[in-house]
Amino acid sequence: MGVSKSEVSDNVSQQSLKASGDGLSLTGAQRYLKGTSYDVDIGQLYSMNEDTGTCAYNEQMEYTPVQVRVNPKITDLHAGFRWLLQVWNKKGTKVL
Repeated sequence: MGVSKSEVSDNVSQQSLKASGDGLSLTGAQRYLKGTSYDVDIGQLYSMNEDTGTCAYNEQMEYTPVQVRVNPKITDLHAGFRWLLQVWNKKGTKVL
């Protein structure tokens, strides 16, 4: 699944906070990350197909395909496609 932005930010925070005489100060890298990052509601970009949710599901299957609808405002980021197909394994790792 990869590492989320919040995990990276938390890791950077834990590693780069430095004690100073007047409390804690941020490193240049952390200030840059904080200044250029913002929260995005993933539901505004993608949605599950409410009719099916997944293409097929069975607990005994090794893989589960998931169909995701792309918000029309960002289809150009996905070569004009309105749907994405993802395949996940039982371990929760995206394989396609």
